[in-house]
Amino acid sequence: MTQLVASGLTLRRQGRAILDNVSTGVAGGEFVAVIGANGAGKSTLLSLLAGLIRPESGTVTLDGAPLTGLTRTGLARRRAYLPQNPRCEWPIAVERLVALGLTPVLPALGELPEQFRPRIDAVLESCDLTPKRLQAATTLSGGELARAMLARALVGDPDILIVDEPTTGLDPQHALEAAARLRALALAGKLVIAAMHDLNLVARYATRVLALHQGAVAGDGATAETLTATLLSALFQVKACVASTPGGAFVDYFPNDSPM
Repeated sequence: MTQLVASGLTLRRQGRAILDNVSTGVAGGEFVAVIGANGAGKSTLLSLLAGLIRPESGTVTLDGAPLTGLTRTGLARRRAYLPQNPRCEWPIAVERLVALGLTPVLPALGELPEQFRPRIDAVLESCDLTPKRLQAATTLSGGELARAMLARALVGDPDILIVDEPTTGLDPQHALEAAARLRALALAGKLVIAAMHDLNLVARYATRVLALHQGAVAGDGATAETLTATLLSALFQVKACVASTPGGAFVDYFPNDSPM
């Protein structure tokens, strides 16, 4: 089973601690939602877990081996990373954009091998992009591009998927589908780590919550036990309510000065 362990991660910028002694251990089969207010350190933590930057102190290991000891290609074959607000500057077809996610396993020269086309077809269909496959990526709407970038991250069938705000810009239907897709990947044995602001999607789909407050861990555990009104009030400085409904857990929140 895939295991990603962070120990004592600390990172400072201009004397300010972006992350302060953050430790956690996550494994395949989990959909981990990283939550917290703006500036809490969520994106920085994801970058460290993805091996894109190095901490000032602390370590990240993948199946017991330090990320720093893995080659870029070796790491890229194990994990996919999708940043917040990804962009595409070239008018390439959507299917070619998605195929870029296979770069770690593609030959250096030549056309796309036929053996990879079924995988591309599958992720295009799963992300509701089949009708758009020949459309220039630069002409997609923001939500369509977000789905195309998610398809690019998924096409290589990584053991670990790390995504920063995967539902930003998506309409309600596609946001629900994206969250359900991430949950399904976890249930299939993948490790999914996502920074998320939509707390209702977190409540319904994430199996685990890692909460950050001012760069430190404020909560870490199973969603049902960790995503509480008390935690949310502390993280976001609001009055919060977490309730169970037939459709799953529901989160609501109000300004601190409003009656409830």
